[in-house]
Amino acid sequence: MSGLPAWASREFYDVHATSSLSTATIDDRAAMMRAMSADRFRLIAHPERREVPSFDLTLARSDGRLGPGLPPIDVDCDAVAAARRAAVEAAQQNGAPPPPPPRFDPNVPPPCAISATPTGFKGDLTIDALASMLRGPSGRPVVNKTDLRGTYRLNLTFVRALNPNGLDVAPSPDDGPSVFTAVREQLGLKLDSSRTERNVLVIDRLERPTEN
Repeated sequence: MSGLPAWASREFYDVHATSSLSTATIDDRAAMMRAMSADRFRLIAHPERREVPSFDLTLARSDGRLGPGLPPIDVDCDAVAAARRAAVEAAQQNGAPPPPPPRFDPNVPPPCAISATPTGFKGDLTIDALASMLRGPSGRPVVNKTDLRGTYRLNLTFVRALNPNGLDVAPSPDDGPSVFTAVREQLGLKLDSSRTERNVLVIDRLERPTEN
């Protein structure tokens, strides 16, 4: 996003809303959220395509060998995710509660479950998903340029330091490896500084809400 006022990153609000729909699709919920934002926050915004600083996720070794924290596994996480989405949508259409998410056990993780902890990430994922997860710790969008396909069992440990706004910042060198060092040493990948085009939501107007 661009043009977000500083208070929007510091202040929190309790939102209580009702809907006339007995069941709501993902598109319905998105439309209701837009309407509520326009009504209560006077939000006006528009999308733009802009070039922004980013990182390219590439192989760190010339022989393509990966690190111990990224072994390949024989699981199709895209198919598992599609099945889970279909189950949720079917439950919504039938007016039933959605199925509960799989319980994460760090000792016996279920297929295609991902856990983010204060010390890193653990779980099954594609490299595209890994690139998306690295956006927060690295501070920039991450583009997968590894050409790696399939699913991998990730075990990435690094120091995650947060500033007062809740955003990841660089840790002290004495605390442990940064995400950049951990990606190289544990995964056999690297993050190269780059620039890429991204869809940016430009905030034209956003006001503090008033009480009902």
